[in-house]
Amino acid sequence: MKKKIGLIIVFSMIVGLLASLALATPLLDNDMLNEIVEIESNNIGFELPGGYEPSGAVWNPLQEKLYIVSDDGEISSMDSNGENLENFYVGGDLEGVTITKPRRDYLYVLVESPDTIKEFSLETESFTGKQWTLTSWLHGSDNQGAEAITWIPKRHHNFDVSGGVFAVGLQEDGKVYFFSVDLRSSESVEYLDSMNIEFEGRTIGSDISGMQYNRVSRTLFVIADSYNSLVGLQLDRDSGEWEEVAEYSLPGNNQEGITFMLNGDDATGSMFVAEDDEELYRYDVSIVDNIIEEYVLDWFESLTGHRR
Repeated sequence: MKKKIGLIIVFSMIVGLLASLALATPLLDNDMLNEIVEIESNNIGFELPGGYEPSGAVWNPLQEKLYIVSDDGEISSMDSNGENLENFYVGGDLEGVTITKPRRDYLYVLVESPDTIKEFSLETESFTGKQWTLTSWLHGSDNQGAEAITWIPKRHHNFDVSGGVFAVGLQEDGKVYFFSVDLRSSESVEYLDSMNIEFEGRTIGSDISGMQYNRVSRTLFVIADSYNSLVGLQLDRDSGEWEEVAEYSLPGNNQEGITFMLNGDDATGSMFVAEDDEELYRYDVSIVDNIIEEYVLDWFESLTGHRR
């Protein structure tokens, strides 16, 4: 299915993201945006099995593959158009997926009930046996447990640990929890801290459903699907606190995963949104007028950390 989405929504997202990334870019009004930007959305989940409910997503820019998971125990890979689909059944209620380094052939999968991070090998197409149980700190009920995960690399956080950290969203209380994990050793995990997320001036008390950290812009993106919202946060090095820098509405409903991709040097880019109602959308941006082409390329580069 292919459709145009409202430019007012797109305008708020683009301007909000540009502001959040602190780019030296003039803000665009709606009239100017209508002349230079086209947004289209495509449901690229057409090859997914019937009943597949995407619950998390991550784009690997080096492999040029989109990885998604479902709450029925499937891990899947595909190209950016939804083609060349591969499915790996591993079982469990899978709610999120992330990578630590694009060159590594591992995914880190978030399992709900019991709330656990598991390492998946792309080479063997199976779990490696390494896992890190989070139930000592995450206390959601069976359907309100761990729901979102992303990786924040070393020197992008303020914790006194030697490497990167996992950020995990709990659906029951709407908080983000931070964990230090020794990836060499199963069950070697340390709880570090947690934080509340705010949207439109009020604390989100539940339903954090997706996250992605972008290392170029140093922005943590958090989805709250009951609000149809996406919040951007950046770490204030002086205070040590994550501060909200942007908030805007997302198109669609039941969003449970988000990731970004830059499509080369042709002034286009994509945002993938996994929706827990058997849909996986790719939102494409095309620049009609190349006057601001470089601005938008910079924006997508900041989101994806990748530019060819």
